[in-house]
Amino acid sequence: SSSGTTAVVVPTTTTTTTLDTPAPVPFTRNRSSSLSGSGGRGGGSSRVSLSDVLKGNALWKNRMFWTHAFYASVADARFRNISEHWHNETRLFHELPTEGRDEIVHEEGRIVFEELKSFAQLMLRAGVSAVRCRNFLVQLGAQCDLSDSECDTLGNLVDIWCEMNEATTTTTTT
Repeated sequence: SSSGTTAVVVPTTTTTTTLDTPAPVPFTRNRSSSLSGSGGRGGGSSRVSLSDVLKGNALWKNRMFWTHAFYASVADARFRNISEHWHNETRLFHELPTEGRDEIVHEEGRIVFEELKSFAQLMLRAGVSAVRCRNFLVQLGAQCDLSDSECDTLGNLVDIWCEMNEATTTTTTT
């Protein structure tokens, strides 16, 4: 039982955050494991891959979690992107000129597509299967009125990312 410094490596960035922990390092396994730990003061620090710790979490298999997070993310992106452009506009949508309505509809479609693309990567990194991920994208894409071609593109991206991940995994294990 020693206190020390734990370095947490976040998978989406290359930076390492250092946290002071008053308790013993919580993730310790033997040296052959992906998680490792070393002693307290003067004994070095522990590096824990956050993605490895979180991958097995049952939350990632919960479709309601992903759906809620997706719609919250779309609402946030919509507020940032559309509201920024139309913040002085006081008319209702149907009162806007046709080109203004078309611009908003186009931007909404772009936001939905980009958010689904981002969520596909998050889901795959969290260990969600390609089949579940693809089904999620197609169903939400249809609910959000994406075209069949856009849904197909998202499905193809999942396939490409899975192939890239398999190639990377094969390369690092051989």
